Order: sequence, then structure tokens, then C-alpha cells
Amino acid sequence: MQRGVVNVTNNGEDQFILAIYDVCGIQEYIFASSKLRENVGASSIVDKVLKELFPKVLVPGILNKDEAVTNWEKANTFKIKDNPNIKAEIIYNGGGSSIVAYRNKTVYDEVNVAFAKRLLEKTYALTLATACIETKFKNYGEDVVNLNQELEKVKARMIRQRPRGAFPITEQEGITGLPVTRRYKNENISTVQMLKRQVADLEKEGNNKKENEKEGKETEDEQTILALEMEDLISNKGEDGFVAVVHIDGNGMGQAIKKEINSFNECGKYEEAVMKMRKLSKYIDMIFKSVFDKMVDEIKERIINPDSDKGGFSFSPVERNEKNILPIRRLILGGDDITFICNGRLGVPLAAAFLRRIAQVPKPLIPLSACAGVALVHSHFPFNIAYEIAESCCHNAKEKRYQKGQQKCGQGENEPGYIDFHLCRGGYLTDIDDLRENIYGIHKWKQEATQEGGELLIRPYRVFADPNEDDDLSIDRLDVIMSNLPAPGLKPTKEKWPRSRLKKLYETYLLGPQQVKMLLEEFKSRGYKLSSLLVKDQEDKEAQEEQETQEDQKETSIFDALELMDLYERNFLSSIGNLCNPEAKGE
Repeated sequence: MQRGVVNVTNNGEDQFILAIYDVCGIQEYIFASSKLRENVGASSIVDKVLKELFPKVLVPGILNKDEAVTNWEKANTFKIKDNPNIKAEIIYNGGGSSIVAYRNKTVYDEVNVAFAKRLLEKTYALTLATACIETKFKNYGEDVVNLNQELEKVKARMIRQRPRGAFPITEQEGITGLPVTRRYKNENISTVQMLKRQVADLEKEGNNKKENEKEGKETEDEQTILALEMEDLISNKGEDGFVAVVHIDGNGMGQAIKKEINSFNECGKYEEAVMKMRKLSKYIDMIFKSVFDKMVDEIKERIINPDSDKGGFSFSPVERNEKNILPIRRLILGGDDITFICNGRLGVPLAAAFLRRIAQVPKPLIPLSACAGVALVHSHFPFNIAYEIAESCCHNAKEKRYQKGQQKCGQGENEPGYIDFHLCRGGYLTDIDDLRENIYGIHKWKQEATQEGGELLIRPYRVFADPNEDDDLSIDRLDVIMSNLPAPGLKPTKEKWPRSRLKKLYETYLLGPQQVKMLLEEFKSRGYKLSSLLVKDQEDKEAQEEQETQEDQKETSIFDALELMDLYERNFLSSIGNLCNPEAKGE
């Protein structure tokens, strides 16, 4: 455990300490394996580090029950300031970090020693950074700023500790390179992977009870379970082995919370500021978890009732022990930061639907919006690289949002979100700009494009609270085009383009704009007009003619859709209802 401290003195009297704990290397720890089971186990371990492990270190590890406040979510007051019996109080806990108030440095040091030991026993490889400052509980916002500044100093000088490496005569684990130290279920693995698998097996044993038992439902009546193996996610092994790693991050949530608590800081109301922060943190966490749970329920409904009005999926779910496996699994969910993996065809529409539901939250306590990045990869692709690509796509989506003048989170209304995606067919570059230049030759495309609107990629796309098919940058516009492209495994109708022509068009886009223009002229002479792919209703002649007059400007907007042709579930985004939990209102 790396730690830092600012101006901490002890003159025989209690000197309040405000401390912050931050779990480092979460993504590296979770995505260190290509086995979904181990990633799920690592995710569960990370979730429990600060939420379960740390409170148990406080009580009954170091302090008695009446000497610490560990259940901050249910606390209705800030107690440590006025109650001399309280020696430690968790102010906030979530998203991989925790802020704790201590009565003095002695308690802080004792807790750190005990926590470091428990962290090693339970995770073996996770690193925790901590810092603290003295406080007189005058200005919470100022304290948090100073605390985060000290934490950054700690992180800048900290040395990330890794498990001891292997000796020349020691067998090494293939993926991590760590020494083999355990034999678990007839397989030689490292201590780190063993801990992950143990937790994952507990997850599997309690899958029905923990993941599927909701609102008093009997687990034996459940027809579905969540994915635990990579094979649970893919559509057809050997033929369609793509999965989607989706990373979603809220926009300006920290700034919004800071703005809300500043009014209390100006009045010197430290307790009110703490309670406001707690309320908003719980609210954001509830919103994102609620939306994710509703998305899972939406998938479950389609699998259980494929003949309903919403219909099923274009792929068949995997079955195990007479239960259908839901092709989705959460890996990170803390506050407004969420990462999950799902079937490749669900990645983009599911992420877009998630952003839409965030924007649809009624009467939010603070303006809500988020951006998403989706990495579409083969199931055997390295998880850590897939995550970095998804994160890079999310960052690119946020950059697009900034360019559109939405630097700050809202003016009383929820903003549209933005989504970017990337299809990985090989290579291990993670910077999205380098990836696209390497694959598509974006710079060359722009140089050669002479017609107006000569962009190869339209992404990132905007995701409005309500569908908006008229906006050329909206995800709904892409969804319309996708509905006109033949889905994998289905023969196109007479009105639609054959897959062979679409594949040829996609390949030509990679050659340059002039080649595309010549090919489209050839297709047009044979009755295949690009405008027919851009309208929602194939029989809407008036709309089709209008599209034809703008074909030169619109022609490059089809490339994103062509790339997603086999990796996009049709009629999913357009058919889902409002998935928000009514309890998630800001009233």
C-alpha cells in the first residue's frame, strides 16, 4: 500500500484526519486473462475490496461497532465531528475509491497496516494508494481538492508492486507469466488466477440465487442465467465468434456534484455538504445500476419470449442444464463507470440503448449524460487490449461531445450521449487514431476526397433521449441504414441489395473515394441506388428521390453501417421501451 500525508501532527490532542483510498490497476487486474470466468472472479474481488473488505477491517478488525460508521449509505448524519466515541467514519465508498474521516493519525495508521495485509490475502496483486490531510471540518470541497492533489503526488511516486516472478526452474503461467503456485481443479495456475477462479466458482454456484432472484421470484422457476464462459457470449462457435467489450462513462458527474456541494461550503456547513455528496453519489450509482439491470431484463425477455411483439434475437442463446444463458456479463460497475461484455451483435445497439435510458431519466437530481466506446473483437482477442480500445473509443466520443460545445454537464436538461465503436480484426494498437489511420488510411481518404462531406467515418454518433432519425449524426440514422442491410444468415428481399454487392462496396471504400464514386455509378446503372439504403421505408418514393438529390453528400455515411453489417442486432434499439426504474426519479 502506497501512502502520503500532509501536515499531520500529534500534540496529544485529537487531530481529525481526512483520508482517501484508491484501488489502482483495476483494469489490468480484471482483464489480465482471456478466460471470462477469471475476469468475472476478478471483477467480484474488486467490487468487494472497498465495499466489504475495508469495513470488515474497521469493524471488528480494529474498532468496536460503536466506534466506527461503516454503513455510510444509511447514515442520516455526519457523526465523527460531534461524537467523541466515533474514531472512524466512511464518508463515501464507490467507483474504486473511498473517503474516510479519522479521529487521529494513530487510528489511520493501524487501519492501513491491517488493510494492507487483508488486501494481499484476498487479491494478491491489487495495489492501493492512500493519502490524508488534517481537517477542521470547515470546507468539504476544499478538503477534497487538497486530498486529491495529495493522492496524485502519491501515485506519481509510487512503485507498482507485482507478485514475485518465477525462478528459472519454476513453471510459469502462460498468460500472466507469474509462477505456478497452486493446483486448482486439475490445472496448474498462479495464486492470482486461483483467487479469481475461486470467487468465480462461488458466483456460478450462487448464480441463480444472487443474479436472477429479484423481487421475490423463485429461483427454480428462472429460465436464464448470466454468462460465465466466453462460449456463452458468441453466436456460433467457429463461424461468428465476435464479442463486444463496452465501456461507458458519465459526463461531468464530478463537476456536477462539486457544484451542488459548493453552496454548503460557502456557508461553512460541512455536514450538509457531506450529506449532499452522499445523496448524489448514491443517486448516480442507483441510476447506472438500475439502467443496466433493466437492459439485462430486456435481453432476458427476448430470450424467454422470442414470439412476443418485441421478437427474439437473430442468434440462438447458448443453453446449459436446460437454462438459456444471457449473452452479457458485467465486469466493472462503480458510480457512472461501467464496463460489460456481451454478444458482438448486441454491443453497439445495447450501448446506445443504455445511453438513451440515462438521458431519459425523469427529473434528475443533476443533469445526466454519458458516452460509450465499443470494441468488437474475436472471443480469443486479449481482453486487456480490447478494454483499452473500448476506453479509447469512449474518450473519442467525449472529444466529439466537447467539439459540439457541450463541455459542461447540462443546463437543467439531460444532454445527448455519444457513442464510438471499432471493429478489431487483428493487431494490438490501442490508440484509436493510430488504429484508424493504419486500417482505413483516414488522412489519405481526406486528401483524395473532393466532394463535400468526404468523410469515411461518421462515428462517433449522437444518442438523443428520444429517437431522431433526421439528424445525420444520430445513432437512429445509423439504425435506419442497418435495417436496410441484410442480417447475417438471412437472404435479402428483392428490394434490398445483395450481400455480395455490399461487401464489394465496403472493400472499395478502403481503396479511396474516387474508386467508390466509380463503383456507385456502375451500381446505379444496374438499378442499385445508394439512396435506397438511406430511407426508412423502401416504398417511400418521395423520400427516396430526395435522398438521390443529396447522394453525393451522403455517400460516405454508409461505411460505418457496412462495417457493422454482420455485427448489429436489427430492431433492438428501435423497439425497446423506457427501461428506467420509476424509483430512480429525482423527486
